[in-house]
Parts: sequence; C-alpha cells; structure tokens
Amino acid sequence: MGELQKIVQKRSPYLKLEAGQSVEALYKGYKLVPSQFDPEKEVFRFMLEIGGETKYWDTGSNRVALVFDTCVEGDLVTITKNVIEKNGKESVSWEVVKVGEEDDKKSNK
Repeated sequence: MGELQKIVQKRSPYLKLEAGQSVEALYKGYKLVPSQFDPEKEVFRFMLEIGGETKYWDTGSNRVALVFDTCVEGDLVTITKNVIEKNGKESVSWEVVKVGEEDDKKSNK
C-alpha cells in the first residue's frame, strides 16, 4: 500500500479495501440507513473499529448481515474483499469471518 493510499484510508470514515485485501476489525454494532443509490431502500451500516478509529461499512448484502447476526459488540471479525472477473465484468464478493471461527471450521474438517 502506497503512502497516499494510507492517508486516504485514514481520512475516510468508510471502510475501503483493495481487491484481495483483508482487515481485522472490532464489531461495534449496526443500524439501517437509506441507500445512497435508492433512498427508498435501506442498507445495513456496520460500525467497525480499525486501528483505533471508527469506520462505517454500508452494504445491502444479506449474507454479510447474517454473519454479523452471530456477533456481539466487541467481537473481532476478519473482512476480505474479493474481486472476481467473469465474462469481462468484475464483481465484488465480501467474506466476513468471526475471529476464532476459522480455526473451528478447520478442526471440523
């Protein structure tokens, strides 16, 4: 990560990740907010603490919300942004895992 990118990430109140990048965050709760793209719809706004700063992550993903539904405030999570190219188009997929559960999944195999 370049110096300017570090500054941009520090200045932004929103979670920003590059393709393939992961971050560990402290879950601080959520609320429903109007979508920036369609104000008649609501999206989830997750509050996360990363590096001692509060960051916000707005997403309409039900799959992401179901992971956070298993969390309580204060849980650590790892968030990974995956970018997949298919038929010349890029799509973003988010992976959210509660810290400690990835070990549980490995031991269950």
